Amino acid sequence: MGALTTLADTVETDDAGSDRDHPARQRTVHLVNRLAAAGRLAEDGGLAHGLLAVQLVTVGGRHAGWTGPWRTQLRLLRWHPEAEARDAAYAEVTVRE
Repeated sequence: MGALTTLADTVETDDAGSDRDHPARQRTVHLVNRLAAAGRLAEDGGLAHGLLAVQLVTVGGRHAGWTGPWRTQLRLLRWHPEAEARDAAYAEVTVRE
């Protein structure tokens, strides 16, 4: 449960309104939070956390155009202790030839 509490803390956004007038900055903050949350979930090593991390990285990576940090996190997930999470990470294609 500790990893999920940490996840909730990570993805919580600032509602003070400072970024409401700056949608691009707000999207960037959400992507950074998503990337951090995926990293924390992946560190847990459990199957459910690993699969959720893969999903977060997949959605965020596609949205960000698979920039460096997203590719790196996907590569790390391909070494996840749970085979199903590894398979899900390997199934995601970042570049088509």
